[in-house]
Amino acid sequence: MPAIHDAPWLDGRVIALVGAGGKTSLAWRITRQLLARDERVLFTTTTHCLLPAAGAFDVNVVEPRAEDALVRLGQMTWRGAFAAASIVGPFAGERAGWMPTQPLKARGFAPTDIASFLSLDARLVVEADGAQGRWIKAPGAHEPAIPARADVVFCVVCIDAIGQTLDASIAHRPEGISALTGLPMGDAINETTVARLLTADDGGRKGIPNGARAIAALTRIRSARRPELEEALLQGGFDAVLDIDLSENPGA
Repeated sequence: MPAIHDAPWLDGRVIALVGAGGKTSLAWRITRQLLARDERVLFTTTTHCLLPAAGAFDVNVVEPRAEDALVRLGQMTWRGAFAAASIVGPFAGERAGWMPTQPLKARGFAPTDIASFLSLDARLVVEADGAQGRWIKAPGAHEPAIPARADVVFCVVCIDAIGQTLDASIAHRPEGISALTGLPMGDAINETTVARLLTADDGGRKGIPNGARAIAALTRIRSARRPELEEALLQGGFDAVLDIDLSENPGA
C-alpha cells in the first residue's frame, strides 16, 4: 500500500475520518504529515474527541460558536491548531494512541459549521464519527457526521477485531454490524464481515459526499496484514486501501 505522505488524496482540502479503531491516531499522523509539508492544519471534530495535550498543537481554541472560533484563529499565529465547541467532561477510559491527549472529552461543531473554517488558509482534518473506543462499528441513524465539503473520507476499522466475537466488548452497535453483514451475534468476525461492513452503503460508505475519495484504513496492533481483504475492498469500490500498523508510532 502507498505511504500516507506519498498519497495524492492528502491534497484534499477537507479530510474526514469515520469508523472505529484508530481514527484519532490516523488523524494525528495525517496532520503531522501535512505540517511536514509546510502546510497549515486545523484539526477539529463534528462529534466528540479527546482534548489534545498542551503543546500537541500551537493553539487549542474552545468556543461554542464556529464563527467565534474562526475569529480567534484568525487573530493568532499558528501552523497547527485544534478547535472545539466545548469541554464536556473527564474521560477515564484508555487513551492509547499516537496523538498526545488529556483525559478530557471535547465536543465539536455541527457538520454544516465546518464550512466556516474554509476561509482559513489551512487544511481541515475532521474526526467525523464516534466509536466509544471499540475496534469496529456500524453507524447509527444520525451517523456519521461528515461535512458536505469533505474531499477525502477515511473509513477506519481495526482488523484486530477479526477472530473476535461479535459483541459490545469489541464492536460499537454490534446489532447493526450483524444486520449489515449477515453475521449472527456471538459469532466470530471474519474478513468477509469487514468487507461487507465497509462496502455497505449504510455501513462504511454511509454519508460520503459525491465526488469525495473513499479510503479504507485498516489499522492493526497485533494482527498481520490481510492482503485478500485489501483487494476485496479495492474491488468493492474504495479508491485506495491503507495498512496502518498502530504498534509502531511513526513519531511524525
